[in-house]
Amino acid sequence: MIAEGLAKAAEILSGKFTLVATNVPYLARGKQEKQLRDHIEKFFDVAKNELATACLLRMMGFASPRGSAAVVLPQNWLFQASYQGLREYLLGQYKWVFSGELGVKAFSTPMWDFNVMLLTLGKESSNSNDTFFGVQAISGTTVEAKTKSLKNSEIKSVTIHQLQTNPACIVSLDELSTVSLLSEFVEYSNGIQSGDSNRFCFAFWEVPERRRIWEFQQITVSSNVIDGGLHNIFRWEKGRGDFWNFVTEKLGEGGQGAWVRGREFWGASGVAISSTGQITVARYAGTTWNDSTIVLRPKNDSNILPLWVYLSSSDFERNVRQIDKKLNVRGALTKVPFDLPHWRRVAADKYPNGLPKPHSDDPTQWLFNGHPKGSEQPLQVAIARLLGYRWPRQTGSEFPDCPAVGPDGLESYADADGIVCLPPINREQPAAARLRNLLAAAFEPDWSPSRERDLLAATGTKQTNLEDWLRDAFFGQHCKLFKNRPFIWHIWDGRKDGFHALVNYHRLDHATLQKLTYSYLGDWIRQQDADAKADRPGAAERLGAAQALEAELIKILEGEPPYDIFIRWKPIQEQPLGWQPDLNDGVRLNIRPFMLANNVGRLGAGILRFKPNVKWDKDRGKEPYREKAEYPWFWHTEEPPLSCPGGPDFTGHRWNNVHLTIARKRAVRNNGG
Repeated sequence: MIAEGLAKAAEILSGKFTLVATNVPYLARGKQEKQLRDHIEKFFDVAKNELATACLLRMMGFASPRGSAAVVLPQNWLFQASYQGLREYLLGQYKWVFSGELGVKAFSTPMWDFNVMLLTLGKESSNSNDTFFGVQAISGTTVEAKTKSLKNSEIKSVTIHQLQTNPACIVSLDELSTVSLLSEFVEYSNGIQSGDSNRFCFAFWEVPERRRIWEFQQITVSSNVIDGGLHNIFRWEKGRGDFWNFVTEKLGEGGQGAWVRGREFWGASGVAISSTGQITVARYAGTTWNDSTIVLRPKNDSNILPLWVYLSSSDFERNVRQIDKKLNVRGALTKVPFDLPHWRRVAADKYPNGLPKPHSDDPTQWLFNGHPKGSEQPLQVAIARLLGYRWPRQTGSEFPDCPAVGPDGLESYADADGIVCLPPINREQPAAARLRNLLAAAFEPDWSPSRERDLLAATGTKQTNLEDWLRDAFFGQHCKLFKNRPFIWHIWDGRKDGFHALVNYHRLDHATLQKLTYSYLGDWIRQQDADAKADRPGAAERLGAAQALEAELIKILEGEPPYDIFIRWKPIQEQPLGWQPDLNDGVRLNIRPFMLANNVGRLGAGILRFKPNVKWDKDRGKEPYREKAEYPWFWHTEEPPLSCPGGPDFTGHRWNNVHLTIARKRAVRNNGG
């Protein structure tokens, strides 16, 4: 029976057919097994980048001399540069009959949301005077909507000659322009692909100073803005540190996951494009940038203004989407028409004095000058200054046309140790009084009680005075503004009338945490103890809450699980012993002991006033090979238990919720591990 079936199949496959129709399988070349990849390269070389396009050629082989093939295909081959040879071949070899562009969510069965199309090709020879027809049914997100759109959409047409003479033979039913392409005027580059963004990419406010480790890194923006996407830093270390070693390791595995690209653009003028989803742009800051961002650099710097005006216009995205409807756009960004004389005229009218110099009032951007007045978030900035934080330009960093800034008169209000308590403790004024003094100096001579109320109202809070806002709303707003990587921490004992301290995370080393525990909290405990003995209302309860907080802080100082710091990319012998944070490991991992302490208020927040959205689950990607003795957590298939012994096989899983005892870390250190 099997032999009979094979014979019948061979008979069918050797025949010719008037119509061959199917939804072919999809599989990119990089995911194909070697045997399949070699076969396609041998027999369908021009279509080798995708199994679906190879199947299209095979279907044309089945068609009789006047037959046709009707197929469901991915849509990306119509415009991507890697398929240009295939487009040229098909346009010259076969008769293009009809297409229906369906976009995403066109299948009734669950599948990945990628763009697909219907295509009919005839076996007859191509004629450049032939007309190719089609519809664009990309609107709607259901099969029913696609069906309706196919029936009702306008039928468009284009001649084969137009497609053959279009640059790169891009197949588009939209009107083709004869204006020069953008690629004639710009150079294009992807950015750095870190391969491990949780290790190498942080927000700039997570570290006090860049020193020699960090470089500023531009990332995507959610809307068109002249200056934006400026809150990341990247662990570059002058190209001679951990990241470069990591790139070398990944190259040894075939180059997967980590790349250095665009280095020759650093310091140049250009436009940074966020090309996933909605296409948005910002001025390129001349720094490193991440792989979700594309930078276009003008070949002639004098064209930067008309280039900016065009790229920030609605025309640019519309032109790109005419030829590339993928969610993530790359090469098509420079395949669009660019009428330089026209955009020069538009630029001269819109920006007669040129683009404004780099500037930002947003404290999450490096360009911000660090002063509360004029800031988009004056209260957040004022508190940060009170706790001794300074923005990059205040610590010597400068950017093109945006120099470093000197002292502004608020330095004398900064707390010396980075600890400011809400109640009066340790002979210091309460936080609200100190904050008012700083705000009065910052807004002089315009400071008044009404200005305080206006600033509070602008935060969207229901509190009407600084005391209540600092206690109940500040930290939650701080976490939201600074993307759940807070650098001012609100530590409390769970009682509104209890102990509250704002702490500058950059100053919170072992000695400072001891000072918070034994000096500030100790002074509060002594006050409550005295009040309890005097039988003052609530004092005994406040004393109990404060003593419980003291016990939690002592456990963090000691660092036994679950109060330990764990850094997955460091071997056991380099793991911190107790509270010995390295700020270059980021807020996410260093904040863990405070959030895993016994909850005094909000569930999961530990001893923090608000719960930042921080998780320590498994990170994406796989680690290059690591020795089990030094990195046993990379040898676990499931999340490691407390003993973390390591399994029989290396998995490379990037576990973060790992706990190691002090005894184990010390033993490895003492044995020279």
